[in-house]
Amino acid sequence: MDTAAPDGRRASLNAALYLAFYLGSAVPAVAAGLLTLWHPLTAAISGLSGAAAVSVPLVALALVRTGRTPRTPIPDQHPVRPPEDRSGPVADVPLVPGVPSGSG
Repeated sequence: MDTAAPDGRRASLNAALYLAFYLGSAVPAVAAGLLTLWHPLTAAISGLSGAAAVSVPLVALALVRTGRTPRTPIPDQHPVRPPEDRSGPVADVPLVPGVPSGSG
């Protein structure tokens, strides 16, 4: 995913993926835990599985029916300086204290 994302958007893409993965695993667990307050565990898991089985085809159908086209890429509003450009005040700061930076 990092190579497909624009340079200025990699962090936000990774954050969105982590959020989706954590919510995708946490929400069903919390929902099952809450349902067990009123129903046995087997009934709670069966109900959640049934709800997921019904919702997945409905969401897929809704996505197909919207007929959305791919979005045009938004140009970066804050261009990132390429790594080979080492000019500027940061270029003179040594990475290791006591060791001069630069090639010569």
